[in-house]
Amino acid sequence: MNDKELKALVAGLAMAQDRTDAHHAKTEALLAESAVNHAKTEALLAESAVNHARIDAKLAEITARQDRTDAQMARTDAKLDRLSEMYGGVGNSQGAVAEEFYHNSLKANPVLAGMRFDFMDKNVTRSHSGLEAEFDLLLVNGREVFVVEVKYKAHENDLKR
Repeated sequence: MNDKELKALVAGLAMAQDRTDAHHAKTEALLAESAVNHAKTEALLAESAVNHARIDAKLAEITARQDRTDAQMARTDAKLDRLSEMYGGVGNSQGAVAEEFYHNSLKANPVLAGMRFDFMDKNVTRSHSGLEAEFDLLLVNGREVFVVEVKYKAHENDLKR
């Protein structure tokens, strides 16, 4: 190898080294950027874990509230069912209010048609010859008996019966 070839070889090696150095610098920059991105990703994952824990806590709180609400609704439904059985709906409920009004009024002052009564019974059931009826109020004194049927909404058929 002569001097000229040797100089060309060294010049080629120097150029290759420059390219290698430039490539190495780019690789180092990319690795540094990757490390920064990795740190950012780690921070985001940590924040996500904190948020996930908060969401889990809120979800548990909401579930507990929902369970309490469901239990309260079940108790309310049971009360409504009992009231519905007792009064048979809104119309019957108003009828029960009317019956209670007359009962309380006569209990305080047991006088009807100018006659004073000694005893008053409420919701009396009587039967005779296979027929049975319930009377809302039965007022009794030594001589008279009054049978009172309270109607919230009267119908002509009620009078016939």
